[in-house]
Amino acid sequence: FDGVLEGLGFVLVSVATLGRIWAGFHIAGRKERELVTTGPYSLVRNPLYFFSLLGAFGLGAACQSITIGGVLVGGFLLY
Repeated sequence: FDGVLEGLGFVLVSVATLGRIWAGFHIAGRKERELVTTGPYSLVRNPLYFFSLLGAFGLGAACQSITIGGVLVGGFLLY
């Protein structure tokens, strides 16, 4: 079970990283001129926050600790 949780964490952190890159490139140079509603912004209101939350959860899963995962996700939500 530990290997599965660690693998899931790695996948979630990877998806979060790629998602933040995708959202960053998609909005670059446009956010002050227009309301962006395409790409990742058509899926969620703020994909940068969504992918960061996904990464925090993935990091907690990769650490294989519910406590660390809870602290990371809770800290992110407080932020």
